[in-house]
Amino acid sequence: ALINAAWQATLVNQTFKDYYDLKISQGRRHYNALGHVAHKLVRVIHKMMTDNVEFNLA
Repeated sequence: ALINAAWQATLVNQTFKDYYDLKISQGRRHYNALGHVAHKLVRVIHKMMTDNVEFNLA
């Protein structure tokens, strides 16, 4: 489920898309790059929860 969320994040958020493209350009395969995006997504969610802030697309 987290991989699906990571894929959707790359489709709607330029920051996650850029990170995905970076990993692909580094030679990672699709699902490996998505794993990296998923980890970044988890870090963002954790930071939002610990700081009690809403997600900001900017």
